[in-house]
Amino acid sequence: MPTLTSEKFQDWMKRAKTKRDMQRVQCVGFHLLQQLSSTDIARVVCVSPVTVRRVWIAFAEKGEEAVFDEKRGGRHREHLGVEEEKM
Repeated sequence: MPTLTSEKFQDWMKRAKTKRDMQRVQCVGFHLLQQLSSTDIARVVCVSPVTVRRVWIAFAEKGEEAVFDEKRGGRHREHLGVEEEKM
């Protein structure tokens, strides 16, 4: 797993724009800097332990990109195109 310094953790905290970003930063930071378990981190960050472990795995595979890169939203269950909806 990549390493994390306290300075970089503070930079990530400032860079986090959404609640989800902040939770992901905390999941990685608390694990690498404080050596907390997924259960302890889940209680503090208000997510499930499974979510914490998924963030750890993504960070181990992709590094910093995994903390900020996963965008959500959009038309995932689109049945009609935009033009068809306007009709």
